Amino acid sequence: MYKNYDGGTDYSQRSYAKVSAHEFGHVLGIGDAYPSKEDNRPGAGHGFDETPHNMLMRNNSVLTSNEVEMVWEAWKTNEWQYFQTYKNYIKTEVIRSY
Repeated sequence: MYKNYDGGTDYSQRSYAKVSAHEFGHVLGIGDAYPSKEDNRPGAGHGFDETPHNMLMRNNSVLTSNEVEMVWEAWKTNEWQYFQTYKNYIKTEVIRSY
């Protein structure tokens, strides 16, 4: 269950839990906060109060109030919520500093 599918090292139980929680965030309608070279996506404002480095959607372990609000907004609007504006995606209005 903790085997890494791409040939890398196996996941620890803690790493597996973090990855699972992050992926469940996608199921609930939240986009990634980290940058991607594949689609030229910039990362969310790293180090800002609204997107701390240890937040869940940066594939880390802390669920922030902004992420909870984004899930609620995704449910209310039936639209994906994003941390940053890029291409045709618009940064969600519910993100704020706290």
